[in-house]
Amino acid sequence: MEFTKLFEPIVINGKLEVKNRIVLPALGLDYTRHYNFNERFQGFYRARAHGGVGLMTVGPLAIDKVGSAPSMPQLFDDTNVEPLRDFIEEVHRDTDVKVGTQLFHMGRYSYSFLWGEKPIAPSAIPSKLTKHTPREMTHADIEGTQRDFVEAAARAREAGFDYIEIIACTGYLVSEFLSPVTNQRTDEYGGSLENRMRFGVEMIEKMRKALGDDIALGIRIAGNDFMEGGNSNTENSEFAAAAEKAGIDAVNVTGGWHETPIPQLTTDVPPGVYTYLARGVKDRVGIPVFASNRLGDPYLAERTLRSGAADMICWARPIIADPELPNKVKEGRFDEIITCIACNQGCFDAVFSQKPVRCVLNPTAGRENEFDLRKAETRKRVVVAGGGPAGMEFAVTAAQRGHAVTLYEKEDRLGGQINLACAPPGKAEFHNMVKSLTHRTTRKVWLSQEGNVKSAPHFDPTYGEYSDDELAQMQADVIANPRVYGLLVSPDLRSALIRGTLNEGALDYERVFEQLLELRAAETVPGVRVHATGNPVLVGWVSTYVDQIVQIFLYTILIMLALLTLYFRRTYGILLPTIGLVLTSIWGLGILSLLGYNLDPLMMVIPFLISARAMSHGIQLVENPARGHALPVDSRPQIRVFHDLFGQVSVPREA
Repeated sequence: MEFTKLFEPIVINGKLEVKNRIVLPALGLDYTRHYNFNERFQGFYRARAHGGVGLMTVGPLAIDKVGSAPSMPQLFDDTNVEPLRDFIEEVHRDTDVKVGTQLFHMGRYSYSFLWGEKPIAPSAIPSKLTKHTPREMTHADIEGTQRDFVEAAARAREAGFDYIEIIACTGYLVSEFLSPVTNQRTDEYGGSLENRMRFGVEMIEKMRKALGDDIALGIRIAGNDFMEGGNSNTENSEFAAAAEKAGIDAVNVTGGWHETPIPQLTTDVPPGVYTYLARGVKDRVGIPVFASNRLGDPYLAERTLRSGAADMICWARPIIADPELPNKVKEGRFDEIITCIACNQGCFDAVFSQKPVRCVLNPTAGRENEFDLRKAETRKRVVVAGGGPAGMEFAVTAAQRGHAVTLYEKEDRLGGQINLACAPPGKAEFHNMVKSLTHRTTRKVWLSQEGNVKSAPHFDPTYGEYSDDELAQMQADVIANPRVYGLLVSPDLRSALIRGTLNEGALDYERVFEQLLELRAAETVPGVRVHATGNPVLVGWVSTYVDQIVQIFLYTILIMLALLTLYFRRTYGILLPTIGLVLTSIWGLGILSLLGYNLDPLMMVIPFLISARAMSHGIQLVENPARGHALPVDSRPQIRVFHDLFGQVSVPREA
């Protein structure tokens, strides 16, 4: 299939020409705590602009404090106008991408603890998300909020934005006025659909009057609220038509409200299932319509455009995972695409956990300024032990830097434990992770299933983790020690790497320690640095210690009870049920231990022993070089277990 529509230019407002039909919609990234448009935001959007998107929406941007949070940039004063202008000028200079923004007000979704005052909303109806009850807006509040939107739009125009969008979806302020679920007013802003639309329509009219006709205005609406008693596609399409008459130039259609029980983004939502929402709106308006939600497959996006259901396609999570997605599709580099698996862990879940957005597939997401994947000055031979996601990601990265990479995998296929993760119902898309990594690995990396390494290539397991000075100290040729499965050590013995893959439920760390002790005895510089990659779950190994502790605990209790029984013969009847209870508890803990459960209460006594043992031999344990980003599940809990056990492993910082 040729992508004739996806890369066809489109004109909005009769003046704004966008080079293709791909939109990066507004994303809550949570990259600030001070309302500022900082370098982290700029690095994120810069990478997406160079990736080939047509219209890039920077934001959301707050229009006031009561309806926002410090985790987003703001336009309620002039603080960010200059940095935004400088960034937009840079994007316009270096790319042909058009830059838009979204003006934002949370309404009843705002948190009162941020400012010490209640959120405002059309009616005093509690939020199911925040559990806060907002204050019903007065007419002065309504006029003031509309004015704040207009003034923020004027600042956006001053900053140089090509396109300005109003958020009117997913349960935020404008959509709260639209919905009978949250709008129970009895004045001219409540009751009939015409009255409920009044707040948004008046705002658009005021904004168009203040800005003139030269700048493109858009609005993002819910195609269907998917709320019991809320608006359907019919009512929301009616609002889109009214917004067009008021001066809107494009309508961005998404799914339902955040609090709806109907899934919108997860893997159980069939790709493209919500395109009918955009089509319903498009049937009512004569301006461009954007379609959203589960349209990351380029072929599906092309078919959607050809069908006439929409004029543009929103790629949010797909472009978080792969900033170069538009360029790769246009250039036919499909084997290089990093396909979003709709896990939501680093993006959507992070936003609602008030954490910075990241991506389990793209460790550079939100950290673009920290990584520089330029070609290495010296080409080295690199060996990677293990074709799991961490090993494959490292292999691809090393190859991108120009190194000659050989990857060794003992199984008959790549992917490691991801092949198990995609087996449960609804998780089939996790296979896209293996597929993507396999394609990218086989294009750039020499694969081998041999059991040993005959050459002595270079291995640098710490790229991107340490300073240049530290890297310089640790760089050395690396050999594979055939005596220890999954252990790589440098000949100068300054660094070592343990591949933490489970082997029949446990990895023989005792053997690893024995080998490290041999290395420690032979080394000329103090300290062996150990790195855990892959899946650093030590359950099997820990269970051995837990079993021993359980046995000791059991024997101790039995002896104590026996002595107490002999001493207090008269209370034997009381002790008998106590003995039964204790034995049952210990038996249950033992079963859980054998099944591989962590048993945190019992494990709390282990870290001191293991940490002391490691440190007494000069062994320093450091964090996972992959930082868990290559796994389809959030690996931070497992890494915290690693940290608890050894006391020297730093938990990956939030992206």
